[in-house]
Amino acid sequence: MPRSASLRQAVRLAALLLLFPLSPSSSVAAGSWPVEPGRRETVTLTALRSLPGAIYDSIFGGQYDYVTLVEYSASKALGANAREVVTTGNSLTFKVDASQAMTNIVSGSGPKTQLPYVVYYRDERLEEKGNGGAQIDKHQKVTLLVYSTSVRNVELRKNHSYEQTPTPEAIAKALDSGPAGSASNNSGTQADLTDTGQVYCGYAALRDESAYRTLNSQALAGLNKPFDTANVFVRFDAARRLTKILYCSPSPGTVACRSEEFLNSWAPFTLSFDSQFFCGVDDLADKARVFLKSNIVRETVSNATVVND
Repeated sequence: MPRSASLRQAVRLAALLLLFPLSPSSSVAAGSWPVEPGRRETVTLTALRSLPGAIYDSIFGGQYDYVTLVEYSASKALGANAREVVTTGNSLTFKVDASQAMTNIVSGSGPKTQLPYVVYYRDERLEEKGNGGAQIDKHQKVTLLVYSTSVRNVELRKNHSYEQTPTPEAIAKALDSGPAGSASNNSGTQADLTDTGQVYCGYAALRDESAYRTLNSQALAGLNKPFDTANVFVRFDAARRLTKILYCSPSPGTVACRSEEFLNSWAPFTLSFDSQFFCGVDDLADKARVFLKSNIVRETVSNATVVND
């Protein structure tokens, strides 16, 4: 074997070992990926491909990125595209087809702030690519955005407090006020959040007036019910505890909705989808979890005892 080829092979092997170090204590989760005890460490999360990664890929042309997302307890910004964090020991590593990655948001292997996937709902499943060149309707597109996250953010999300979505307190105030009541949103500004009195697919329907202010009467008339009058949908359990918030964004000719979900006990992801999937969002979220887990290649957990999902 030529010396240059041997050198390239050695460098490639070293890079793979850095990404996936061998461990005799590894166990295997239900998803058949290696699970190892994690440890607290300081790492840098980036949104863009690092310089060493760019050099490596320019030489070897890797087909896949190996993106790691972490839970962290403390952080500080290092610039617009980097953050230094102290991890809890919880992490997930995904194998990402480089040709499918949204490289303007996240690119290259290593610890990242977030990982986006664009997939399509076809034949009762989520797929990354078209099947046999078949035409795909743009309304079949589903976006999955998985995050590295802080312990505090996990706590907030489990209490249904999300960015750019009315808080549970604002929702409760609007519902208590009845169909003309209003409440402030997550930023504390007046959101004109109103109970419409409607129920749609088991969700109480509210209207965040700010979402409709840019739409003219013609655009509103073209929206399907209930999205012509409501865009915040909330669901409760039998004890009247809030269990889900769906936030939809009306625009001329279409309505995009989003749901905040968890992949496991700590890893959150945002599910964005066309409103045609609204009533089946729980099934869509389950399919999203199956898709995301199919791309996991390694996990670490913050204690010595590995517990599978």
